Amino acid sequence: MEISENKLIIGIQNPEIFTSDKQLWIQQSANNFFQRDFKVDFRESSKSKDLSLRAEELADRKQKKIKRTETAKNSPLVQDILKIFPESSIEKVTFLQENEE
Repeated sequence: MEISENKLIIGIQNPEIFTSDKQLWIQQSANNFFQRDFKVDFRESSKSKDLSLRAEELADRKQKKIKRTETAKNSPLVQDILKIFPESSIEKVTFLQENEE
């Protein structure tokens, strides 16, 4: 389960137990509890039952960062610089701004 200012995300492994009536009841309960319109999103978790939605999101972000790092290291400009300075190496890749996707 994740919660933000106006949204509640509930990860479920067994969607058939969340009937329309139950989803509506949860929606109304969230609105009453938080005393405002609250969006409730039910998401079926397709990955391991041991992983929470947040853990899935963090793992996905980590994989994206690894891919971005490899793309940066292999860019033609970086490779040209490494050829100019053959004794140099890439120790760390830092991104000026992290993308929230």
